[in-house]
Amino acid sequence: MKNENCDKVRANRVKGKKQEVVNGYTIKYHANGKAIWSKGKIVDGKADGYWEWYRMDGTVK
Repeated sequence: MKNENCDKVRANRVKGKKQEVVNGYTIKYHANGKAIWSKGKIVDGKADGYWEWYRMDGTVK
């Protein structure tokens, strides 16, 4: 399991979302760092194929 921390402050002073790669799927988290925000594959730096997006309560959008 590869874990990439994206909590670097950008030029506009907004932190990036926490994310990790598990079994080839990129999982991004809401600002609280615990609830999943989205899940899918990234190929050549771009979203590829089917993605799921989640609300804070864990239900699929």
